Amino acid sequence: MIIEFKSKAAGAFFMTEPVAKLVFAAIDMELSEKGIFTAEQVPAIRRKLDKAVEQSRQQDHARLEQHDDAVGSGEAISYCLGCVANQGSALRLKAKCRR
Repeated sequence: MIIEFKSKAAGAFFMTEPVAKLVFAAIDMELSEKGIFTAEQVPAIRRKLDKAVEQSRQQDHARLEQHDDAVGSGEAISYCLGCVANQGSALRLKAKCRR
């Protein structure tokens, strides 16, 4: 399902339902069929979203470090689909590929 958000100040924008659920969970609100954010709520909502984005970045960074450690120690093999696609039919595994 596609969810439309309307704003007189910024215009309309759309989100898929799974993304909207993540956003609403991050701001500690329940996604409902209809709702409104008041101007007074926006600064707190923005702070919560900024915090959620920062937490997600930290988690991603930690996962990448764990991955790189595993590849570096030989416990895992890393590959990049973009790198493989650019090699034609040859499958080349690349450690620590960052695209």
